[in-house]
Formats: sequence, C-alpha cells, structure tokens
Amino acid sequence: MEIARKFHAIPPQVDSSFEFRSKVVEPFFKNNFSKFEISFLKNPQSIADSNQFIEFYRQTTYYVKEAENGLRVFVENEINENGTLKFNKYSYAVTAERS
Repeated sequence: MEIARKFHAIPPQVDSSFEFRSKVVEPFFKNNFSKFEISFLKNPQSIADSNQFIEFYRQTTYYVKEAENGLRVFVENEINENGTLKFNKYSYAVTAERS
C-alpha cells in the first residue's frame, strides 16, 4: 500500500479497515477464548516483472486504474536499477484455545 500511496490517496474506508484487528478481532477473542495470541507477520516480497506487480495491485482494495501507468513506470525503474522491486506485505495470524 505504501508504494500506491506515492501515486494516489488511499480511501479512508480502506485505511480504517486496518483498525479491524484492534476493534473487532481482539475483543472477539478476549470475550470468547481463555487464551489467544496474535502474531504479526512481515512477508518480504520480491518482484522482477512489472506485470506481476500490476496484477498484484489490481487485486487490492485500494486499486485506482488511473494510477496504473505511473506505478508501472516506478516499478520498471526499480527493477532496472535493482533487479527486483522489494516491499513488505503485512498480515497477522491468530491462535486461540478455550479452557
């Protein structure tokens, strides 16, 4: 998302969706399980083809068609300079148990 943010605003409803963990997930598990753990995952991505990146970007909730050409140029420049475009994709996993 941070790469896309360089080319367009991220809609507020998408940015606020990242509060889902603290506002929905954590309270749910606190109320329904005796123990739970949330693991935050940082998944390094390495892409060597601008088409692959654009396909990835098209699947996001913050996709803006008008930003695609600018993003493609940025990605192609990164790949030409560094061999790949590297970025992190963040997620989380929850494990829980009831007693």
